[in-house]
Amino acid sequence: MKRRTAVLCLVAALTAQPCECALAGTSGNPAERPAERPADASRGGMQGGPGGSGTAYMQSLKDDDPLVRQGSARALGESLDKSAGPALADVLGGDGEESVRLAALGALVAIGDRSFLAYYVRAIKDRSELVRRSAAEAMSGLWDETAHSALMGALNTDPSPKVRRSAALALGNPGILGKYSAHGWNRTADTEDALSDALRADESYEVRAMAASQLGRFEGPKSLAALMDALEHDKNSSVRAAAAESLGMRGDKQAVDKLISALYFEKDETALVAAMKALKFTGDARMGEPLVEALRSGSPKVRWQAIDTIESVRPDSAVRMLQDIAADKYESDGVRAKAEEALQLMGVY
Repeated sequence: MKRRTAVLCLVAALTAQPCECALAGTSGNPAERPAERPADASRGGMQGGPGGSGTAYMQSLKDDDPLVRQGSARALGESLDKSAGPALADVLGGDGEESVRLAALGALVAIGDRSFLAYYVRAIKDRSELVRRSAAEAMSGLWDETAHSALMGALNTDPSPKVRRSAALALGNPGILGKYSAHGWNRTADTEDALSDALRADESYEVRAMAASQLGRFEGPKSLAALMDALEHDKNSSVRAAAAESLGMRGDKQAVDKLISALYFEKDETALVAAMKALKFTGDARMGEPLVEALRSGSPKVRWQAIDTIESVRPDSAVRMLQDIAADKYESDGVRAKAEEALQLMGVY
């Protein structure tokens, strides 16, 4: 249900139409639609199934007016009529208007029949970046091997970074990984390798960040090496932050070692905070010294997170600085209150 809602909202946003979350039973401002159509296709809100008004909507998918075709597709999606699938697939595969193809894809996702997977697979090769991106989102959570192959192809070869990012998101879906494992399909290693390669080599920082975020769910050595390398060497702080979070999810000794090192060499606020958060639940006493040093940071966010993570190891060397922070009237209220909290936990304040 979450996947369906997300895709429908994405399609609605991309077609400049209100999504069903905001406007159930309608498909936009009637003033912007043709005044009269036999099936009133431009309004949506269809009731009934095949043989009734559904037939008229399917016929209207061939109307000369793209707004009518788009409204008809949306109405068929609202009907949840599975028999509309082939007609919507024809629109998705052949309509010349991007907005109409997006509406057809959204309708197919709304109806939600598993037999529609083949339509998504074809759509991920559409000439429109927006259609390909929506098709990738539509396949998130589907554990069919055909879907996996299509998403792998999009991650590796699609020219659009937005589509590659959506493919990475779909491939790392925990539901799909679990189902591959449950059915004995050897796809987890393939996915881990592809995401690791994307983290190392994709030119888009958005794709690398998504790959890094998804790799926290894997346990292989290739992904661990890619995450550690990204944490230390990637030029983008969002990628380094995502790598830190995933290394924290892994929790093994090599990951913890690299995160502790990041407390010394990381200069970006976002990435440094992410490394501290990742270390919070490891309880490794070695992070005490760099965390105490981080209390001198000029960033309130860094100081607050350093204190929050210090609470998990409670080094004696932090007491004096925490007392100074708690007594500093120029310190931000949040950081000062956090210092007082830490001192109470340490039995000092």
